[in-house]
Amino acid sequence: MQRIHLAVLLLAALLPACDSGGGGTPAQDPDAGTPVGDAQVRDARTNDAAEGVEPDVDVQPTSITLIANVGEDAEAATVQIHNAGAGPLRVEEILLQPADLRFTLDGLPAPGTSIDPGANLSFSIGFRPDGVNEVRASLLIRTNDPDQEQVIIPVTGRTLQNCLRVSPGMISVGRVQPGQQSGLFGVTISNCGDFDLNITDVRLEGDPGFRVVPPEGRDPVGPLARSAILALDVFYQNDALVPDQLAQGHLIIESDATANPVVDIELQARGDAVQGCIPVFEPARLEFGQVRIGTEQSQEIRVMNRGADACGIRNVSTEKVGGPAENVFRVDAGGAMEVAPGESVPLTVTFAPTIAAPVGDRAELHFDYRDPERMENRRLSTQLLGVGAEALIGGVPDEVGFENTTALVCESTEHRTAATNVGFVPLCVTGYRLEGPDCAAFVLVAEPDFAECIPLLPDEGVPFPFVFQPAGEVEHRCDLIVTSDAMNFPELTIPLYGTGVPGPATVDEITVPRLEANRRAYFGLSRPAVPESITVFLNDAPNDRWAYDADLNDIYFEARNHPARDDTLRIEYDARCFDRR
Repeated sequence: MQRIHLAVLLLAALLPACDSGGGGTPAQDPDAGTPVGDAQVRDARTNDAAEGVEPDVDVQPTSITLIANVGEDAEAATVQIHNAGAGPLRVEEILLQPADLRFTLDGLPAPGTSIDPGANLSFSIGFRPDGVNEVRASLLIRTNDPDQEQVIIPVTGRTLQNCLRVSPGMISVGRVQPGQQSGLFGVTISNCGDFDLNITDVRLEGDPGFRVVPPEGRDPVGPLARSAILALDVFYQNDALVPDQLAQGHLIIESDATANPVVDIELQARGDAVQGCIPVFEPARLEFGQVRIGTEQSQEIRVMNRGADACGIRNVSTEKVGGPAENVFRVDAGGAMEVAPGESVPLTVTFAPTIAAPVGDRAELHFDYRDPERMENRRLSTQLLGVGAEALIGGVPDEVGFENTTALVCESTEHRTAATNVGFVPLCVTGYRLEGPDCAAFVLVAEPDFAECIPLLPDEGVPFPFVFQPAGEVEHRCDLIVTSDAMNFPELTIPLYGTGVPGPATVDEITVPRLEANRRAYFGLSRPAVPESITVFLNDAPNDRWAYDADLNDIYFEARNHPARDDTLRIEYDARCFDRR
């Protein structure tokens, strides 16, 4: 199949797609809020809605990441569109936004291609990076599914990485009383690159009191797949240390990673009596989740002293261990000088990302303290995790087309779009305006309440319902401009279009496609019809073996009355006139 570059796809998406009342494409359900185009065919659906007879689009995968070396082609990803419903699924449009020549789409179906119930249609998307920067876009798939007219698939393209991360780099289990074992201290081994790795050896060296607990009792040596995480626990069993005696060891992790094949984690433990300063973090670590870039999020972590002696606070600090250096973690101890026995002090940690980093940011929080009983300076550490993300907005659907409407006296049925949060962090919609020569013909039915802004969580949207009131027998166009603090489109443009026609008289001509033998055959009308005005001709001969479904604005034939494939249906009727409000 010939490779189609995105620049061509974008040009095709911008061409007018107005309905003219003639043609042979089946109409979508008007109740779904999408344009009703030329007369269209709904193959073999049942009139019983409870049986789920409408098309149901299911697109896999739900997100795509393409990876390659600079100047080389990534392994193409296959996108499968499955019709999980009982009616034919028509693929109206497939495009990538924003367009980027580094992405290519292969094997695209022609607009209007129909997928039978239970069947699949596939195409592929490729990527060739020209630099190390990550590229992001959205794959938009529009169909006649009345419940989900547009599917949005996030697409990410980047270069190959080789990455093995082991954290923390040093473990001090603290003081351990004779005959006791320390708490468990976690070690995380993560394959953060794009290659499967092999852990070839995990061993302990030094003091024999150090022990490793493998993950779920299994041997940690073996393959470590991309994005996989291996968690180990380390503790110290004090069978011989006297108070204040230092035990040292090393946890050695060997792998076939090219950058750091051998990782050495220093281990320390010290003999203890009952007395002492024993600080612990509560909770054990902090996870910030998705945080909008350019904003800050703060969380509290407490240092609890479980020992019998006060812990003198020398310093608290953060150390970045992963992610862009611009995305910082800060900590504030609030002026506390010590942690009394059995007490705790709060630390406020703030994550302030400024660059989107899908792989995530990591840092270590260090609590440096003084143990006056033993006259030692020591350090307690834990992990800080967060992900910087952009605020993204999109139109769902991204354009609104209206059926042909009688000029000057009538209005269309209601159609709507929504300015929708298509990202992972909240955003704020601040207003809207209409721009274009014909905006007076598009009437907003219910205006959103913009006191200051309308906050949107991911997948939430601000609805904009319109009706079309044409001022003449021409095509009318207008752009809905929605303003927000989104980072991809501070001003989101959603085109509106419709055509005024002279009067109610309408003729729809349809060439009959292949029909499913044992089901009703539905044929959609291009305009809302006055039922008693409908006349049907089959190959120019009057035909009365049909019925009308007012809810769908379709005529249909029972299975025993099916017209033949390639027959010509001519449907003549008067369109309903909705009074202008």
